[in-house]
Amino acid sequence: MEFYLEALDQQERMEGENAPIGIIICRDKNKTVVEYALRTASRPIGVASYTVVPELPEAYRADLPSPDAIAERLRL
Repeated sequence: MEFYLEALDQQERMEGENAPIGIIICRDKNKTVVEYALRTASRPIGVASYTVVPELPEAYRADLPSPDAIAERLRL
């Protein structure tokens, strides 16, 4: 992660932009492993876990395009 953040910072960051941060998203999160793995990290890195659900929750359906709408956009 440090390698990618440094490359992004040096090669892509534009004047006036904040420094990049890393986000690690994983299916499971073990606090001890995360603490040891990132103990020497010098840049901000966030770690989060996620859950896969078979269907988009109702609360998000109005904000996101339907699968058919996405497929149609990809055909263009």
